[in-house]
Amino acid sequence: MTELPGTKRFFLTLTYLFSCVLLSNENAFSQGQTFDRHVSLTVENDALLLLGIDRYYTNGFEFTYRKLKQSPDSIRPNMLFRYSLSQKIYTTASKIWEKVKYFDRPYAGWLFAEAETNWVYQKNIFSLGIRASMTGPWAKGEEMQNGLHRLLGFNEARGWEYQIHNSLGIDITGAWESEISGSRNFRITAKCRGSAGSTITQFAGGPVLEFGRLRPFKQSTLRTHGLGPRTGTPEIVFYINPEAVWQIHDSTIVGPPFDSESPQTAKLEPFYGTLSSGIAYTRGHLATKFYYVLYSPNIKNMFFDWHGYGGITLAVVW
Repeated sequence: MTELPGTKRFFLTLTYLFSCVLLSNENAFSQGQTFDRHVSLTVENDALLLLGIDRYYTNGFEFTYRKLKQSPDSIRPNMLFRYSLSQKIYTTASKIWEKVKYFDRPYAGWLFAEAETNWVYQKNIFSLGIRASMTGPWAKGEEMQNGLHRLLGFNEARGWEYQIHNSLGIDITGAWESEISGSRNFRITAKCRGSAGSTITQFAGGPVLEFGRLRPFKQSTLRTHGLGPRTGTPEIVFYINPEAVWQIHDSTIVGPPFDSESPQTAKLEPFYGTLSSGIAYTRGHLATKFYYVLYSPNIKNMFFDWHGYGGITLAVVW
């Protein structure tokens, strides 16, 4: 992908929306109010790196609805329910479209819906969820990528005739995070997460470092996404989250279970690392997050030693 004007338009539009949230009117905020509902849109794309690349995990979106159930006391946890619909698109780095043997990653679309429950304590949060997904042509990755390319003025994507076969899958997901040390301006937590099932089976963990004007763990933006009791002070958080990942199965890479007929697949790199960093901000009825994710090769014989993408979340809470 070399047509940077389209990439810049995409980036500037998202940056403008992000700035509108940061500059939103403080008067929209009601002191002492408790917000218990949240609707958000997240967009992820490697175009946000501003490097003109279009490879590996290249685009994704997520629509999310959250509902908070406040506990009547400080001992029992708040219950945070999340429901989401997401799509992710993966492509190869090779531009030799006619020779699939040169593809270092399969073309794949992944469309999935999730339901998750979070138990939010004073210093800990636990989550458990279920994810139903489809991969292959059913996931409409080709249609989404080419639609986005037309919107941004890029050429039509080639190579989708080699994408992995259709499959359906169910995964169980879970996560745990605990505060190790914290103050009004700094917090460090330990976080681990996992997924087990027929589409994705992997486990990951690492520390989360936060800097800024922080709320207590139980009301923090990174945990409750702007929900819960609020004061008149907005929260702004800069965070860094390195992770070590152990992956066992990924249908977007190795193909569906018990199916060896996909046109092209690849072998997993069992262990790899990721580094996430960004800024999260909550003010009034608006919440947002802007972030970057970099990761080392998660597939054997990848052409590049690293990859990454940027993401932005815009949310309304009430």
